[in-house]
Amino acid sequence: MNTPSAASSKISRCEFEFLKIVARGDWPGVLNPYMAGMPYTRGPVIDGSFAAEVMQSLLDGSKLNAGGEALKMQVVNASREPCSRIEALLRMCDSYSRLPALLCLVGKVEESEWLKALGEEWPCIDNVGTYRDELLGRTPLGKGDSPVKEMMNDEELAILDSLHFPICVFRGCYRQNENGLSWTTDREIAIKFPTLNRYRKDGQPLLIEATASRSDVIAFKGGRDESELVLRRFTKVCETPIQV
Repeated sequence: MNTPSAASSKISRCEFEFLKIVARGDWPGVLNPYMAGMPYTRGPVIDGSFAAEVMQSLLDGSKLNAGGEALKMQVVNASREPCSRIEALLRMCDSYSRLPALLCLVGKVEESEWLKALGEEWPCIDNVGTYRDELLGRTPLGKGDSPVKEMMNDEELAILDSLHFPICVFRGCYRQNENGLSWTTDREIAIKFPTLNRYRKDGQPLLIEATASRSDVIAFKGGRDESELVLRRFTKVCETPIQV
């Protein structure tokens, strides 16, 4: 496939270079430091804001010329199985660029479609805490006093409906991220989290115990078998140092 020249393209130079990578078919190795054989950097080689900018341009056909449209279709048709445009474009992202890319799409796609995509991608996101304030401030997650049903599948909705509130929840974390959105009803799962390499931080790991009412719950997520409750609010009960 012939890619458009940088001079004739209606997209930015950085987007043009990225689309050339997509056209060659080796974008996973660029976005994922493991696949690229690079040192673990707690983030993609191409950062989330850049991936989000590319995604926005791909969704906005008016910014692409004929060559750009051809590249866009190559991305959208990257898989033969049926999928939405959001799903297809998110395949360019890893667990650190996925959420900022989604946040770029707030207000640019239907709210229900966006929430469904967020729920489906939630288990594949490893930097929720970085975007906590933006999620609560710019999206429906911080609004209202009821769970966001669009973020859950039928099984997750059924599990949430079976829970008794107020409920005891746990979070394994550090002092600097104890106010996160992700909690679990399983104490042992919470204890292991600060020991995982991708979540390690400086300082003493802590086990936070709290209570939550149904109105505090954004969603129940079962994608990683972590009995995860995503909470907009909680009431802290106590904390215990975790021995590593």
